[in-house]
Amino acid sequence: MSEKLVRQIADRLSDVRSSIENYSSEIGVNPPELIAVSKTKPVEYIQAAYDCGQRHFGENYAQEMARKAKILSDFDITWHFIGHLQRRHVSTVSLISTFIHAVDSTRVLDRLKSVDTH
Repeated sequence: MSEKLVRQIADRLSDVRSSIENYSSEIGVNPPELIAVSKTKPVEYIQAAYDCGQRHFGENYAQEMARKAKILSDFDITWHFIGHLQRRHVSTVSLISTFIHAVDSTRVLDRLKSVDTH
């Protein structure tokens, strides 16, 4: 990966973090956790963001999350599933992600309840 691209990622993260910090202090609240949405981005981009201190990453495709999580298994990443969760992908997603941001049916919720993540 080029140094220019790494610098771009670092600069964008810094700008977003500064905006979050400034706004949070203006309104007197603790800043929220920044989740870098890494869907459709190559693993190298995630590594560059990780090197800049980013630890939370969001994916919206189960297979893509599984592939990236396997490649980056040595990294201390907190995965967020941010897309539509299909019942057939519940096991995959629940084993990888720390957070699932939306469940749109009781059938998916029932499947989530029945998955053994240990």
